Amino acid sequence: MFHVLRAIHSGMETDWSQPHNHISEADHQQLGPYCRQAVPQQLYSHQMQSQLQHQLLQQQVCELSLTPQSALPPPPPQPQMALVQSSWWPVVDLQNSAGPRLPWTWIPCMESTVQTEPELEPEIEPDPEAESSRAPSVEDDEDGHLIYRHGDVLQDRYKILATLGEGTFGKVVKVKDMHVDHVMALKIIKNVEKYREAAKLEINALEKIAEKDPDGRHLCVKMLDWFDYHGHMCIAFEMLGLSVFDFLKDNNYQPYPLDAVRHVAYQLCYSVKFLHDNKLTHTDLKPENILFVDSDFEICYNSKKKRDIRRVKRTDVRLIDFGSATFDHEHHSTIVSTRHYRAPEVILELGWSQPCDVWSIGCIIFELYLGITLFQTHDNREHLAMMERILGPIPYRMARKTKTKYFYHGKLDWDEKSSAGRYVRENCKPLHRYQNTEDEDHRQLFDLIARMLEYEPSSRLTLGEALHHPFFDKIPPHQRLDDFRAAGDEGRERSHSLSR
Repeated sequence: MFHVLRAIHSGMETDWSQPHNHISEADHQQLGPYCRQAVPQQLYSHQMQSQLQHQLLQQQVCELSLTPQSALPPPPPQPQMALVQSSWWPVVDLQNSAGPRLPWTWIPCMESTVQTEPELEPEIEPDPEAESSRAPSVEDDEDGHLIYRHGDVLQDRYKILATLGEGTFGKVVKVKDMHVDHVMALKIIKNVEKYREAAKLEINALEKIAEKDPDGRHLCVKMLDWFDYHGHMCIAFEMLGLSVFDFLKDNNYQPYPLDAVRHVAYQLCYSVKFLHDNKLTHTDLKPENILFVDSDFEICYNSKKKRDIRRVKRTDVRLIDFGSATFDHEHHSTIVSTRHYRAPEVILELGWSQPCDVWSIGCIIFELYLGITLFQTHDNREHLAMMERILGPIPYRMARKTKTKYFYHGKLDWDEKSSAGRYVRENCKPLHRYQNTEDEDHRQLFDLIARMLEYEPSSRLTLGEALHHPFFDKIPPHQRLDDFRAAGDEGRERSHSLSR
């Protein structure tokens, strides 16, 4: 091995790609750990003293000694440290073996066992707090949803426990606030510009509502926190139960009992009236946006249906989803509301304001009572035909004023003999014929719905008037809310506080 090290000491680099016989296997095992590149296996040979190889070695050493210092190539990059026992060895760079490279840099070696990795700096134990504050790798799917796993922690605070739901806006997950050991719902908005902007509007509306109603007396969902997580707007809410729609669906669309319909409708009118008193229109009222505070239920036997049905134990609700809520002074989009709950003035593009919410509430109450959607359609013309079949002809003034092409000489351009016409005729009927019984409570309910479904927005019942309707006279004392008339007066006096 000594003659090999002597050659290295002299600055000679051997072409390792060619077979050589002057290195033994034992030499290789000793020398290998001190080189940046392992010595090739083909250098092993049992012909230890080949005369030809010895002559070639001498020739290279002689040529090297005659080479002027100025002709030598520049020194190699800073070599690695080689650690051997009690000795001094040069570090050999075998990455490029085209010729000799001098001078070699010499470094002392530690007295210890042989190591192959350089010892740089003492290891420092990671700081758990710093580690947890570092954001993990954040990825989105092709639709812009945040990719997450149960157990992930957002903002070093919110631990994801389960997925509660999904919509076009994003997803809602159940999280645990590790700062206060409290469970809540976190709405994670898609990383898409239009949904981010809608979320910012919702946050603004919720902040204004909280300023006006810090105790949540008016049944709007409480926003507990919000933040931007790598492009995903996240809004933390109080944890609630199922929506009235999801409960209906899980119950095989069995309608709610009349008392439950009464209580939910009463709360909905009360909550939305608070918005209207403060110059805010929700614009997206539907059963999916009305959540039970607690959706626990009991099983009851329905003798008429001859089957078990679910009965929700508590009918307290909260209003959610203010992403489309619009203040009176703000720009009003041409089209608002989910299709089935959309008012005629919106379809006809006549402009809209708070009465469009009242129309939606009328459709919702009907759906809670019967378990079916009043206007089950996805086409504007068919939607208008259903309205006329259920509620009577659309007023001439509205037909004449609209710029849409659904009318001809003031009448709806609709072929009743077409397949669509037959569908409407067979599946829709005048409103009063949907009434299950002639009992006074049911009659009052349908009178309330009819007043909410007036075509002319100016003729439509206001929510203040709705709360005075006889249908709500039977609300028991423990379900009655504060004097809505006084609350409305206060809202009119301080409505500017909700302005954006």
